[in-house]
Amino acid sequence: MIRRPPRSTLFPYTTLFRSQDLSPGGSFVDDDFNVHEGFVEAIAAQGITSGCDQIRYCPRDPVSRGQMASFLARALALPVAGIDWFPDDGGSVHEDAINRVAEAGITFGIGDGTYNPNGEVSRAQMASFLARALGLRAGAEDFFGDDEGNIHEAAINAIAEEGITLGCNSSGAEYCPGEDVQRDQMASFLGRALNLAEVDVPPPNLGSMISVTDGDTVRLLVDGLNEAVQLVGVNAPEIGTCLAETATASLTSLVESQTIRIDVDVSDRDASGQLLRYLFVDGVFVNESLVFEGLAEAVRLPPDTRLAGFLEAAEANAQAGQRGIWDTSPDCTTTTTTVPATTTTTRAGGCDSSYPDFCIPPPPPDLNCPDINATDFQVIGDDPHDFDRDNDGIGCES
Repeated sequence: MIRRPPRSTLFPYTTLFRSQDLSPGGSFVDDDFNVHEGFVEAIAAQGITSGCDQIRYCPRDPVSRGQMASFLARALALPVAGIDWFPDDGGSVHEDAINRVAEAGITFGIGDGTYNPNGEVSRAQMASFLARALGLRAGAEDFFGDDEGNIHEAAINAIAEEGITLGCNSSGAEYCPGEDVQRDQMASFLGRALNLAEVDVPPPNLGSMISVTDGDTVRLLVDGLNEAVQLVGVNAPEIGTCLAETATASLTSLVESQTIRIDVDVSDRDASGQLLRYLFVDGVFVNESLVFEGLAEAVRLPPDTRLAGFLEAAEANAQAGQRGIWDTSPDCTTTTTTVPATTTTTRAGGCDSSYPDFCIPPPPPDLNCPDINATDFQVIGDDPHDFDRDNDGIGCES
């Protein structure tokens, strides 16, 4: 067993990470408003995690034993191992880390001479990994009532005594030793173990759907404004062509009645004034989903190419599967139904569709021009507030 220095000198993390260095929403698109997000960003800033891919952290996924080894090997900056400790991790991306933590005496495998890199780590096992890594020993206090007789109980008490775990329920009386450790929880465990400060993550830019124009263009309510938004890096079939209706319906199903994260690449708007954005709903990359289903092609338009690799990989998958536009005989029998312009509806966010330029709610109450902070805006449909009294399509003319 390697003799370890005191905990205060184990992790010399002195680089201060500034929240202003982060773009809105932080490094990952799938952990917005997660209670562990501050620690996710903290361990990412120290190079302990790079996520499960370029844009996602996969916070609800269980931590595998291979991932646990990589977390700890990076956190402790463990030296390269001199031997290959286990026969069952060959080819694993975590093999080097597994050997490092084994040589440091942090893991002994699963008892049969193997490591089981794809096995999931329980909360009890996680406690033993951390207690060994930190050189912790349990004191006299028994912190939880649901780990009696568990072989990891001493380790659980040890990390509780250090404030690394607070239990698994609001009362703090239980630890839930048999439950799997999720990746978001692991970030908090590591952050507390390493004495890292949580990062104050700037909130993401959000929008809600007003309408879907076609398979790659939507109108969103963004900061109270009705904005046309072109999806970056994708090109869906034009209206009236094969699969155009299918693409439009698919985009609608992805964003309708959802809170939408909208991320900019480099360019804010295109030549026609539309916002250029990547869209995400609950961690789902909307642009990528359309390409993956074969309902849009990937287009690389510099300088907005940050996520071009995702889109091109999705396109290759769609081509291999002959989905959508890559099908040699696609179903083009559907027809588009035109909704009369005089139909009055309430769009997402409580905004009346007669006023596409601004978010103006339908009556009641009935509003007059002095009641709103807008002039010379477009009016279509029924105009329930009678802003366009001369019927020329312009409301509250100045």
